Amino acid sequence: MLVPRASSRWTAMLLFVFLWSIAAYPQGSSLPTPDLQDLESTLSIRAGTFYLRILPLGASITWGQESTDGNGADLESTLSIRAGTFYLRILPLGASITWGQESTDGNGYRKGLRDQLRFDGWNVNMVGSRVNGNMNDADVEGWPSYRVEQVDTRARAVMPTYKPNVVLINAGTNDATQGYLVGSTGDRMRTMLNYIFDTVPNTCVVLSTLLPNTINQGNVDSINGQYRALAQEFIDNGKHLVLVELGDGWITTGDLADGTHPNDFGYKKMAAKWHQGIQQLDDKGWLSSPRTDVDFSDAAGGGTTCDKSFGSGNADPRGKTQVLKALSPRIIDDGHYNHTQLTKGKIHEGTYSGTDTVWFAQLVTNGADRGGELDDWVFSWGEDEIYYRENLGNGVFGDKTLIPSLGGTCKQKGIRWGDVNNDGLDDFICIGPEGNMYVSINDGGKPPTFRDVGLYKTAPSGYSQTNVRLGDIDGDGRLDYCVVAGNGDIYCWRNGGVGDTADYWQDFDGGKPVFTGKNMGNIDGVHLVDINGDFRSDWLWVDDDAKVTTYINQRGQTTGLIPFWDSVGMTHRVPFPAGTRPQIRFGRVYGTGRADFVNIKCLTFEDGTCDYEVDAWQNVGSGGDGVRWCDMSGTGNDDYIFVDHKSKITIFRNVNTPPNTDYASWVDKGVVLDLAGIDRKAIHFGDWNGDSFCDIIVTDKATGALDLYYTYWDKASDQFSFSAKTRVVGSGCTQGWGVGLYDLGIQFADIDGDKRVDYLCLEPNGRVTGWLNKPEGLEWQNQIKYSVGKDRANHRFADVNGDGRKDFLWVDKFTGDTQAFYNQGPRQISGSSFEWTDKGKKYLGSSSGPNLHFPNLGGQGRADMTEVNPKTGLGWTWFNSCPSGGDDGEIVDPGLPVPPGNSGDDGGDDGGDDGGDDGGDDGGDDGGDDGGDDGGDDGGDDGGDDGGDDGGDDGGDDGGGGDGYTTGFWIYSTTYTDLPSSDFPSAPISNQFLFLNSPPSCSDVGKAIPQPSSEDLSEGREGVRCNDCGIPGLESSPTLIEWSNEMGHFTWYNDRNNGDFVDVDGNVKGNCVVDLSDDFSCTFIPNPSPWTGVSQLRCRSNMNANVVNHWS
Repeated sequence: MLVPRASSRWTAMLLFVFLWSIAAYPQGSSLPTPDLQDLESTLSIRAGTFYLRILPLGASITWGQESTDGNGADLESTLSIRAGTFYLRILPLGASITWGQESTDGNGYRKGLRDQLRFDGWNVNMVGSRVNGNMNDADVEGWPSYRVEQVDTRARAVMPTYKPNVVLINAGTNDATQGYLVGSTGDRMRTMLNYIFDTVPNTCVVLSTLLPNTINQGNVDSINGQYRALAQEFIDNGKHLVLVELGDGWITTGDLADGTHPNDFGYKKMAAKWHQGIQQLDDKGWLSSPRTDVDFSDAAGGGTTCDKSFGSGNADPRGKTQVLKALSPRIIDDGHYNHTQLTKGKIHEGTYSGTDTVWFAQLVTNGADRGGELDDWVFSWGEDEIYYRENLGNGVFGDKTLIPSLGGTCKQKGIRWGDVNNDGLDDFICIGPEGNMYVSINDGGKPPTFRDVGLYKTAPSGYSQTNVRLGDIDGDGRLDYCVVAGNGDIYCWRNGGVGDTADYWQDFDGGKPVFTGKNMGNIDGVHLVDINGDFRSDWLWVDDDAKVTTYINQRGQTTGLIPFWDSVGMTHRVPFPAGTRPQIRFGRVYGTGRADFVNIKCLTFEDGTCDYEVDAWQNVGSGGDGVRWCDMSGTGNDDYIFVDHKSKITIFRNVNTPPNTDYASWVDKGVVLDLAGIDRKAIHFGDWNGDSFCDIIVTDKATGALDLYYTYWDKASDQFSFSAKTRVVGSGCTQGWGVGLYDLGIQFADIDGDKRVDYLCLEPNGRVTGWLNKPEGLEWQNQIKYSVGKDRANHRFADVNGDGRKDFLWVDKFTGDTQAFYNQGPRQISGSSFEWTDKGKKYLGSSSGPNLHFPNLGGQGRADMTEVNPKTGLGWTWFNSCPSGGDDGEIVDPGLPVPPGNSGDDGGDDGGDDGGDDGGDDGGDDGGDDGGDDGGDDGGDDGGDDGGDDGGDDGGDDGGGGDGYTTGFWIYSTTYTDLPSSDFPSAPISNQFLFLNSPPSCSDVGKAIPQPSSEDLSEGREGVRCNDCGIPGLESSPTLIEWSNEMGHFTWYNDRNNGDFVDVDGNVKGNCVVDLSDDFSCTFIPNPSPWTGVSQLRCRSNMNANVVNHWS
């Protein structure tokens, strides 16, 4: 039977009369079953707030003769309730349970819930910034191990992007198991809920209590109590929130895989509970269309072919995702830092006294970005005043400016500069004689202002000012504290935290030296300076005549924080006389991110005054960029390939398979092929033979001949192997390559969508000719793409819209903004053999053009934008994706288990179908049965009609709230006075109770028989006791109501499931929980009753009003 969507006091009857000519069917022949498909389409209006009471009327066909089950046509399934015409845009929000941990398919509860909603008729789009599971619509916002406050940060990251109309929240289990501020978990949940409703006011929230747990059930119980009260608070404030009970005992620890996370059946139970909650939202009429001011279509989910919008990578909540961490020394500055420098000559001159000192530090940014810092000229004038000259770029410095906030605060010998809080400004540091570190934070401005934060780090025992060095060892932007031992070993403590001061100091490796001494001699020559621009301080030793030996700080190859120090030998060889070392400084003078070499040379020295000049050598050290991308392993995601300056090829296999994009690590396969002697501009990667593995293609610059090394990857052993060199093209494109990194006349891209790269020839102006690579051989295409007046060094080929054909890109070498020409396939147009549509800018550049790459890392066969720092090897990706989604095949009933409260559905059916027998809900055991037992009108009518209609309805609706109660009734507190309800229950006003099965009108209340109180349990309040509230009405929040009369002693609670009805003999007659979810009041009730001042309470119970009214 059909389940009503809301309460109703009306029924409708459909009378089907099937008049069949039995004579037309001889005895023994099969009788047809009536086809109700037309009925389904006819009744496909959205289900109303009433029953369809259907009487099938007819003979044997109506009876169901010859049907296997006697049911005949499945009218119930045919007349399924139609859901809304809008999408449910659902955000599953939480931690590991939301993520689906311990489910065998990774889907958790999401697939069962989605399938059930689709079976109900809803359109569904799951949203979230992550993807997990094998379902198509696998978006989720689940973050394993996250506590409520951390889930809140994710809500703030994704709510503005997705603007869901349904949010499912299961969070707090980690607060419980970790014992983290359990008593205030509800407060943290309140903060998150407020943000959600403030951000998307029309959204609906289904908040769950926590599942049972074998680690700390006491904490779970505490949090669940907080959530129940919190849910009521939001409901009372008019928010569209329902609470689903996961801690009511239906899901047990036997449904858990590990004591915390559900097993597959436990997740099915969760899905049923979420479905129950969404049904309640719909029953209340709260669900509405999702917001349209988003950058995606709910209907477009599940595909990989869609248009890209400019800057859409920033709209993806994954945002700027670091995919390369340069863990291998082979991919940092070409695996070896090659220092070169450019003599810049004299950049400054002046006069100073013998007590003056000069430093380089970025005190003001002058608009410089991170990585392009410009150090200012900083100097002291005696011990009392510090000045600076702003770096204006290209070695030019501004006027002398006093820094008033630093006068006389530290002796010159102890002054240091560096960024301790990662804000891009160097702070003032004073190293005391004992080695203690004191800091004043640079708060910005011109001139900068400094704020004293006092003692920052205490020196370790046995070291003093002479031993202290400061440098960023781990490259996190915060200056670390180091000391140099007499033998040159360096010990460091990491400056941990995110604020102005260190939250903690972390020993890098249990007391081991971070750097081992090199027996260079005087430790005065030791400097920690970022020489290659990767934000990590390198080790430099300056000898007495200013020659510099360098070790590059690269990420370590083992666990722990100790770096890998790459010796690059003597990097600065400018000849200076002995004694020059004190004159040497390192500073970022030219804004390259690398420290430049500066000599402050005293020309004359008379009467303690020095005329000086400053000579500089710009650091232009570099290697090449060997970054390449291609799917070498055939998984659907591109692998990372590095070709070093000696043409050794290293593969870092992508551990992700679509749709995963968790780039925590790559499998370093080492050098897989050594092509020594071949210019790496001749080395290309692409699938030549269509076997899904990218091959290695080597071109001849002069002739265009192609040699192939076919790739083989054995999944079981995770090993790559390659064929012998195979000549596949004797001659071809003679455009070769130019002087720039990407000025390549020969390129390879699949432009016809057959999964084989084609051989393309680019002229200097970008005009493209070439050959299609067909299984039977190459096909010459003449002009493939006409020139758009752009130089070829800035052209790329990549599939932007996911249609399987590579599109033509032009990358702005300054801004990185990228224009796309969509490949529309073969077609003779404008003199070209392929049609190309200029779609304008599609990628918002994050760096200069040569630093941008367009691999497929998102698993959708679409070109993501990846920025790779050519000096550090660090890489970040902005994903280019279509919304995920779509069904997993035919829409079928997922067969979810039936949770408590959903018996109200069946009760509604049975109550309506069987009349007074079952009384609306099986909870009508007391409702309809008793009504029926009491017979006649009340039994059949009240028990069957009201019990079935309203009892089943309300039981299925409100009783389905997860509390285990099967039906309910209404409690009205009335006052015998003309005063407004806000004034009662002040004496001498008399309070009495009325009980009704369904929401009445004021007239209905007036006709009801009140139950007078006979015993004062309320300290003068006429039989009503109310905890923590003024009156037993909706304008307050009662937690307990107690009433007694000649029938018994009644206690009702609104926050737990054990409110008992006790008769005069002390026998428990039933349970009731007060529900304040409905608002109702009457200031005047017409005759025949004089009652005025009515406040309404909702009681969910295993009893109904008939029982209470007739109880004696």
